[in-house]
Amino acid sequence: TAPYKYAFYYKRSTASSWTTLGTEYGTATTATLTPLAAVKYDIKVNVKDNTGVVISKTFTVNVTTLANKSEVSTTALTLGKTLTITGAATGGTAPYKYAFYYKKSIASSWTTIGTEYGTNTTETLKPLTETSYDVKVNVKDKTGTVITKTFTVIATTLTNTSEVSTTSLTLGNTIKITGAATGGTNSYKYAFYYKKSSDSSWTTIGTAYGTATTASLKPNEEGDYDVKINVKDTTGAIKPKTFKVNVTPITNKSTISAATLTLGDTLKLTGAATGGTAPYKYAFYCKRSTATTWTTLGTEFGTATTSSVKPTSAVTYDIKIVVKDNAGKTSTKTFTVKVNQK
Repeated sequence: TAPYKYAFYYKRSTASSWTTLGTEYGTATTATLTPLAAVKYDIKVNVKDNTGVVISKTFTVNVTTLANKSEVSTTALTLGKTLTITGAATGGTAPYKYAFYYKKSIASSWTTIGTEYGTNTTETLKPLTETSYDVKVNVKDKTGTVITKTFTVIATTLTNTSEVSTTSLTLGNTIKITGAATGGTNSYKYAFYYKKSSDSSWTTIGTAYGTATTASLKPNEEGDYDVKINVKDTTGAIKPKTFKVNVTPITNKSTISAATLTLGDTLKLTGAATGGTAPYKYAFYCKRSTATTWTTLGTEFGTATTSSVKPTSAVTYDIKIVVKDNAGKTSTKTFTVKVNQK
């Protein structure tokens, strides 16, 4: 039986007693509640008719705190690549609006990206300088509450720091190629290539853009080779680095002071070499030409580049000089010396 009267109550769902909103059983048909905690609340409305009959209706309201769930696509960016900033939120009162800002970390003022407090949930930023940037996303809910979330993003140049074990190689030996990088965005992948310098097309060593950081190459011809290492970071940025490698056979350039000698004179032996891989070591030997065994002069494969011998008989002698390079490759040169009587 009209007219009706109303009573409004609320309590935390975990509580046992109710709190009255406004006037109990008044004629007002509305009441408001601003919850003070992010918990569940029970809301109860009692309706009483003109005969005193009371009917209740209860609601459960979940109150949540506005939380900024925004993200950036990466916090380590290759210079020249684009950063994606995504605004997101939970709690509070939807719908949400977003404002995006950035600045160099050393700066004090922010620059707005796009429309401030618009409905767009994503914006992009392409840093122009290799430095540290701060990126800020503000989320505003329907009540005007604003929550801020800030990120630090490092923009760096991808640098290829790869190396080869040598740029001068003895034919038959192996060169080690090591891929390495700094800057950009980890993790890196590598591709290794080689070609004769006179060729136009490259040959891939191993798997292109794999996780292996090393490769090896054993040239089968002497000459100049180009070796290239490409490094790729997770943004797809690629930086190449190329080396020129000279592949040569070791050549024995040793000499003796004379091919004819007078008994009592001293013969000087000089070791020399080109090609291969320096430094070189030398071994000096002599024997009568009719003999089968050699006599070592001085230290075998020492660093001395000269030696000498004073023949004791007026006969023909064989002189042998062996050069060894740093890779262990050897080259031999033999001379014949005739020793005459005085």
